[in-house]
Amino acid sequence: KMKMYERKAWLVLLGSGFALAVHFAAWVMSLDMTSLAHSLLFVTTSPLLILIANAVFKGRKPSVLEVVGVMTSLIGAAITLIDIRDDAEVTAGGDALAFFGAVAIVFHIECGRSLRYWMPTSVYAFPVTFLAAVFLAIGACAFGENTPVFGWATSPKVWWYVLLAFVSGIVGHTGFN
Repeated sequence: KMKMYERKAWLVLLGSGFALAVHFAAWVMSLDMTSLAHSLLFVTTSPLLILIANAVFKGRKPSVLEVVGVMTSLIGAAITLIDIRDDAEVTAGGDALAFFGAVAIVFHIECGRSLRYWMPTSVYAFPVTFLAAVFLAIGACAFGENTPVFGWATSPKVWWYVLLAFVSGIVGHTGFN
């Protein structure tokens, strides 16, 4: 409990929330600039990036299962790319934004890793998700987004948005943490 009062813990929570916001913003922006297959391919490279970072910065050799996982992901990526027939909608900028989203989620994961050994998931997830939402709302306003920040709340599809937030946000990201 005492660690929750430390300034460093709150700075890491703030950094994690910002990284999560950057992840979401970069990924969603990439969807306007490249195909869904390319966007998903690049934004989900974070396990590979973590494996490489651990090898380069920590000198940690990957385990056999990690190598098998990377090989499986590369095969899956190749299968995903086979389906692309019209590259007119694919851009290097869109692919780069999706990849930047993967880099941002690595920072989010590393922030979580530094706190999760002593902080319960619910205590970690709530402020991080809240901060990410605040950063995204500020970003939407700052960059002149034409839709209201809470426009989804009055949409006839509101329950689809709630379901998406629950499945990907709570089950996906929080479950991963």
